[in-house]
Amino acid sequence: MYGCPNFPGDGSYAEYCAAKAIQFALKPKSISFNEAAGVPLAALVAWAGLFELGHLQAGQRILIHGASGGIGSFAVQFAKVKGAYVIGTTSTSNLDFLKQIGADEVIDYKTQSFQELLQDIDVVFDASPLRDQNERLKGISVLKNAGIFVSVNVDFPFDDAVNKALARKNAKGEMVATQKHENLSEIAQLIDEGNVKVIVSKIYTLEQVAQAQEESVTGHVRGKLVLEIQR
Repeated sequence: MYGCPNFPGDGSYAEYCAAKAIQFALKPKSISFNEAAGVPLAALVAWAGLFELGHLQAGQRILIHGASGGIGSFAVQFAKVKGAYVIGTTSTSNLDFLKQIGADEVIDYKTQSFQELLQDIDVVFDASPLRDQNERLKGISVLKNAGIFVSVNVDFPFDDAVNKALARKNAKGEMVATQKHENLSEIAQLIDEGNVKVIVSKIYTLEQVAQAQEESVTGHVRGKLVLEIQR
């Protein structure tokens, strides 16, 4: 089994935790338990942002910020497997990585300005840990009329300038606040079919949780960090 217990809540940095059965599904058969641990939260956030809020369809163009991170790397693969044209922003060291996992186009945010290169984007999915309203305004500027801007940063509400920019574009602004655990089964199938890869950057022991947390907050992790619970 794999799943996402009680999020947001008390977390699961522990040898044992109690959670509802509906928060779990059969884990993908083709991957290890450590790899499976890196899937549920990030994958469910990506799925909800793309399909439940972003209403992404085959043939549409999506821009994914933070595309090499835990959520972003799943978003790139989910969008690609559903037939979208995927554009991702990342740092220089991750350009080839994004192409390998399916991005059609990659933009180096350190040397390129995406807002000067793109226009008429159907969905902008902001999976970057950066909390910056000006960056949101840039993202909205490349949306087509009636496009959709989705952010994963629910602790950083849209300000007046962002809401006004959305209104001028007749666009929707959404926050990924909830995830549907029933999507875990379809995600497991995509993994077992070889259409989605789980990217684990590093595995820490429970005793190393402080180091794992410190690395996580740098905002420069490729894929996921995993805590291995040894009994």
